[in-house]
Amino acid sequence: MGGIAGQQAEQGEDDDRGADEADREHPEASHHEEQHPREPPRRTTTDVVCTVRTPRVADKLGSATRRRRLPAGERLPSARDRGRADRGVPTARPARDERPAVLIQIYSLTDPDDVRRCVDLGVDRVGLAPAGQSVPAEVPWEQARELLGLLGDGVAGCALSVRTDPDEVAAMASALRPDVVHLCPPAGTLDPATQRAVRERLPRDTELMSAVAVGDASSRADALAAAEASAGVSDTLILDSVAPGIPGVGAAGIVHDWHVSAEIVAAVGDRVPVILAGGLGPANVAEAIDVVRPHGVDSYTHTSHDERRKDPDALAAFVRASREATSGVSSGG
Repeated sequence: MGGIAGQQAEQGEDDDRGADEADREHPEASHHEEQHPREPPRRTTTDVVCTVRTPRVADKLGSATRRRRLPAGERLPSARDRGRADRGVPTARPARDERPAVLIQIYSLTDPDDVRRCVDLGVDRVGLAPAGQSVPAEVPWEQARELLGLLGDGVAGCALSVRTDPDEVAAMASALRPDVVHLCPPAGTLDPATQRAVRERLPRDTELMSAVAVGDASSRADALAAAEASAGVSDTLILDSVAPGIPGVGAAGIVHDWHVSAEIVAAVGDRVPVILAGGLGPANVAEAIDVVRPHGVDSYTHTSHDERRKDPDALAAFVRASREATSGVSSGG
């Protein structure tokens, strides 16, 4: 399930001015067509440093800056224009071995040892599913509070909700005090008005992450429209798959069309961080990062031993592969 941070409005406005002169075009690398036959539109990009909007999330991650890509020749809209703090200084796109590290999010934690293992591995975000929603790996609220309390200052905690009633979501956020509230109701039911209503009820330092259902090329238009609608409201988008029998978006354990996700990142990634989820594991996360270029990646099913416990080896391998995908370092395995 899935993915990544809001922005703070107080810093960097002067740096935005003159940013156009720093942009340089670099064509995207092509990807082989056997596995992903439909190529997304190629866009030239430059990197942009973004400050985190919600102070609590920034403090927990230990840094107020994250990096993502801005289309060449375009300026990052000001916080005043969007009503949010999306700040940065466009620079020339770095070489492959200089790409900024991708944010890593792990779902769904139920056990203290697994939470501590995530912290030790340097995972950026840990997600859990509070009880009462009929989703996989639910934990009672008291246990959820205890698990979130283990994260300390280095890892942000996410609480998932398939419900969108503002009062219910606010009650959950008040009781658990997660850094991030993750809305993932059934596909097609999360409109901007609902997100705004939920956001107004959340504590100011709590980030809102909204799920976007992504399938194959046949549902491309719906996915793009949903991402566009949420980009102006939520602090982070998470692109996830859908499986029959599981309420909401996510926990499917299956890969969707990454080229649709790449189009979404190209369309809205200059306005909101985008996390990629859906069937990601140690074996495919590097390719997913290369194809989609997300702000972050998320894993649940393919880093788990069963529904409620993590596989330590798979978890460590996923973190390592995610880091190596942006560091240019290879373990040779």
